[in-house]
Parts: sequence; C-alpha cells; structure tokens
Amino acid sequence: MKVAVYKTVYVTGATCELMDKVRRTVNSWAEGEGNICMTFENALEVAELHELLKSIKDGGDVILSL
Repeated sequence: MKVAVYKTVYVTGATCELMDKVRRTVNSWAEGEGNICMTFENALEVAELHELLKSIKDGGDVILSL
C-alpha cells in the first residue's frame, strides 16, 4: 500500500454563476452539489480563480465551493 499527502487550496464563497462556468469549462476530477475539485493547473485556466491563485506556489488540488 501507498500513502500520499497533497496540499489543497480551498476557495469558498463562489457564486452560482462561477460554479456553473467552472462546470462547463474546466476538467474537474470530482464535483458535488456545492463543490468542485480540480487540479491547480486547471483552476488557473479560469480568470476569476487565476487572480486569487496566481501568487500561490505548489498549489496542489483546488476545491471550489459555494
């Protein structure tokens, strides 16, 4: 067996419009009713998220939630 620990960035307070945009345009690896999980690189493709994330080094996965 193998264990891995990853850094995760949580972005909370997203609007419904942003959640819909991300669902339509970004390749996420998981999503639920109130959250979307994606790689850091995929999150940077969304202009609204890019502004929030651009200064983070070694971002890991991103969880976007309402």
